[in-house]
Amino acid sequence: MITLTGVFVPLVTPFYRGQFDSQSLIRLIEQLSPHVAGFVPCLSSGEGQLLSDSDWEAVIRVTRQQTQKPVIAGVKRDRLEETLKLAAKAAEMGCDAVILPVPCSDEDQIVEYFETVAEAIALPIVLYNTEEHSVQTTAGIRRLEAIPRIIGIKDSSMNQPFFEALCKLRYGGDLRLSVLQGFEHLLKVPAGCDGYLIALANLEPELCQRMFQENSTEIAAEIEMLFWRYNLGGDWFVSMKAFLAARQMIRSAEQVNPAIVP
Repeated sequence: MITLTGVFVPLVTPFYRGQFDSQSLIRLIEQLSPHVAGFVPCLSSGEGQLLSDSDWEAVIRVTRQQTQKPVIAGVKRDRLEETLKLAAKAAEMGCDAVILPVPCSDEDQIVEYFETVAEAIALPIVLYNTEEHSVQTTAGIRRLEAIPRIIGIKDSSMNQPFFEALCKLRYGGDLRLSVLQGFEHLLKVPAGCDGYLIALANLEPELCQRMFQENSTEIAAEIEMLFWRYNLGGDWFVSMKAFLAARQMIRSAEQVNPAIVP
C-alpha cells in the first residue's frame, strides 16, 4: 500500500507544437526526483481536465516508466463512466493510486459517489478537496473514512479550521486517512499533516522538501513570497510553464490544446 508522506508533485504536462512532449516530461521528472516522495500527473497543474484520453494515457505511461517512486494518477472527468475507464487504465499501467476531485458539495452525494467508485476500481483513492467542491466537516470525513479504498485527502479547500481539525484527529491517532496540504501559502501546518501536494514543487522541489522537514516560519515566509512571484494564486500552471521553459527544464510554455498549432 502506498504511503502518503512527504512532498508530492502535481506535474505540469509539457507540450511542444501542439503535441505532448515526452522528452521534456522525462527531463522534469529526473530533476525533481531527488526531492519529492512521489509524482501526481494529470491533476489540475497538469491540465488533466483538458487532456484527451490518448494524451492522458501517454503522460501516465511516461511518468510510470521513469520512476520507481509512487505515481498517483490524476483523473479529472465530469462523467462517472469516464472516470472509471481512466482509473482502470491507471491500474493497468501500474500506478499506485488515483486522485479524484470531490464532485460536489453535498456530503450525501459525495459519499455515494465515492462508494460507487470504490466498488468499481482496483486502486487506492486520494480525495481532492477543491475551492469549488469539498467535504467541509469531520463528520463527512468519518463517513468517507469508512470506505476502505480511500487512503487520504489533498485539501485545497481554503477552509483552515477544517484542515486543522483533520490534522488534530490525525495527530491523535483518530483518523486513518493521510492529510496533505494543497496550498503553498499555507505550508506552516499543524502536527498531524502528512505532507504536501503542491504545484510549487515543480519549480522549487528542494525548498518544498526543506519546508516539510523543518516546518519553519522563515521558509514559509520565503515560500509565500514565491507564491506571489510565480502567480500561484492566478493561472498558476501557465506561469509555471513559463518559468520552467525559461530555465530550460521543459522545451515550451505551451498549454494543453493551444489555440494556434503550426
